Amino acid sequence: MQRARLAVPILLAGTLATNVLLLLRTDGGPQPAPMGLSGDKDVAQSVSRAFREVSRRVTPAVVSVSTRGLRGSGVLISDEGLIVTNHHVTNGSRRARVELLDGSTFVGTVIGSDPDTDISLLHVDSKGLPFVSLSTDAPPEIGTWVLAVGNPLGYDHSVTFGIISAQGREAGLRDVVYEDFLQTDAAINAGNSGGPLIDLEGRIVGINTAKEVVSEGNQGLGFAIPAYLVREVVSELLEKGYVERGYFGIQLENDGVTVDVVSGTPARNAGIRKGDVLVAIAGEPVSTRKELFDTIARLRPGTRVAVDVLRRGAKELLLVEVGDRRDLNRVASD
Repeated sequence: MQRARLAVPILLAGTLATNVLLLLRTDGGPQPAPMGLSGDKDVAQSVSRAFREVSRRVTPAVVSVSTRGLRGSGVLISDEGLIVTNHHVTNGSRRARVELLDGSTFVGTVIGSDPDTDISLLHVDSKGLPFVSLSTDAPPEIGTWVLAVGNPLGYDHSVTFGIISAQGREAGLRDVVYEDFLQTDAAINAGNSGGPLIDLEGRIVGINTAKEVVSEGNQGLGFAIPAYLVREVVSELLEKGYVERGYFGIQLENDGVTVDVVSGTPARNAGIRKGDVLVAIAGEPVSTRKELFDTIARLRPGTRVAVDVLRRGAKELLLVEVGDRRDLNRVASD
């Protein structure tokens, strides 16, 4: 019987920016020389220094956010007092109590909040505050080391570590429509919401938003909003105080693109019917729930777009005048 290959990961962290994965083979291939106790100790100390340095740099920028009896986390993203947290942490409030690591407190003003992505932006009136930058890179790859910083269960400025376990997760969170979560095994608990997920460069790669509890044992799956989406939402909140998105007023059946249509909405007014299958919007093919919602969200309210649908196997072209998603305050739809 052929012997299985065993891959044992050993992290070599010479600097914060350099991680090397060494694979030790047991399939008869060339074997690297054993490192010995001294080498193992050097590796462990390098990893420990990396974690300590990132924690030291990031922790002062992580804040406690309290509103209406709720308490979560947040992170300063500029030295002029801009703070990102979760929408469910600000919870519809216009102001929040913000506390820094050094014990100083501020009244934070909510600039804007986006329930569809669970992102909220606050401002405190102070200059020269510690802050952490949002990553401008692509989402971190699976296996990347990350630190979760926040205030879980009342234990302020706690730091836990893990890896990116998956990308592009849809966790099915209540009221969150646009889900493209990073999944991590870094420990995330109640109170971590709104705190940052940090890479070993000391950059924000995500904003922690949820933990899925596993029924067997004390385990969980942590989820974070990726930095690219945080940047997009923050930019619009700064500019307008809200996020502008298009909407049709459709609901999916069986997780596909076959739709039900909400009365009084742009889709119904355009003649889209229950049972129609949307195959393209403005010439852009759609085949999944995420593609459908993301494509509609990018449309400008008030514009008219062509929608290709399949109805009883026949293709039809309809024109939809795009609605404003904020109208969902009056009409419950997707």
